[in-house]
Amino acid sequence: MAESVTSRLRVASLAEPRKAADIADHSAKRLFETLPIHSSYRELDEEPVYGSVRFRMVAVSQEMLRRFVPAELAARLVADQNETL
Repeated sequence: MAESVTSRLRVASLAEPRKAADIADHSAKRLFETLPIHSSYRELDEEPVYGSVRFRMVAVSQEMLRRFVPAELAARLVADQNETL
């Protein structure tokens, strides 16, 4: 599993960071598809579910920006990677 995470981090680091709202749209769609909502209510529930997911992901993203020190986080990730090699 650690190899899978390391591999995905390498690929992700090659791309520009995505905005939380963009990731939230994709995640909300995937989440909504799995919810056990009766077909007669799906249209009514779709917008509130998407909005809730977007709101939470943006809030978490903003909190991470406040709490993380990028240089320290990068150094720790590199150190962890060197330990697993």
